[in-house]
Amino acid sequence: GTIPQIWGVHLSGGARRDSLAKFVVVSPQSPYSGPAGWSGRREGQLVISLLNEVLDSPLGLDGQRVFLSGASMGGTGVWDIAAHWPTRFAALAIVSGEGPRNTQVNETLVPALRTMPIW
Repeated sequence: GTIPQIWGVHLSGGARRDSLAKFVVVSPQSPYSGPAGWSGRREGQLVISLLNEVLDSPLGLDGQRVFLSGASMGGTGVWDIAAHWPTRFAALAIVSGEGPRNTQVNETLVPALRTMPIW
């Protein structure tokens, strides 16, 4: 079968390897600091490029079960990334992330994510 994925944008803490796990966790860190963080097309493209690279790996990952999550600055980035590439993710989990500041993203966000499961 295929393996689902959980993506965490800008999560802190250590890594855990569990031989019983039936999923893969990928946690990219933002190369930028400050209020912009993950917000923006360039930053989102970094996540999508990494997603494509991981999906092309021989791990047998399921591209239809990619879940995007983020906390704080990463949560804000999840809104932006999902608004620009809504078909790439099965669901979103946002922890204390503000909605997008960009008006164009705000106008795109609701229609693009209308059917997306969001927690």
